[in-house]
Amino acid sequence: MNLPLNLATRPFRNERLPRLLLGLAWTAALATTVVHVIAARQLLPQSNSARFGEAERLEAKLRRMTARGASGEAAVEEKQLEQWAQFKQLVDQRAFSWTGVLARLEQVVPAGVRIVSLVPRQRRGHLELELEAVARTREEAFELLTRLAQPHAF
Repeated sequence: MNLPLNLATRPFRNERLPRLLLGLAWTAALATTVVHVIAARQLLPQSNSARFGEAERLEAKLRRMTARGASGEAAVEEKQLEQWAQFKQLVDQRAFSWTGVLARLEQVVPAGVRIVSLVPRQRRGHLELELEAVARTREEAFELLTRLAQPHAF
């Protein structure tokens, strides 16, 4: 049996990889420390004074506007009220949950019935849905009507 013969008094050890890893760890720790120092300096009161000043200016402006509104100076024009009403109507339409209605219809509609159109309408202060459907047979159409008439349908 041939064993390798090592005549060195000190065996060779590869120390390059551990030193490289240690150097990378120190570099990462140093970079993290620098980032933390920068973040801590931004939290100091000197850097926040501009933000506090802006907040105080906005609060003063709010107080002035509130005082003007209470005294009646800020009269709202009819045109602005109309625009706000239109905006409110758009928001109300957007707040309508189509996914909820369609999920509920999927549970209620019988297998032989197909929905052709579904239109929401605002009447007398509440929302109405206009539904148009096509059924293969009269029985399926009547079944849809009876299911929709049930109290838990919608």
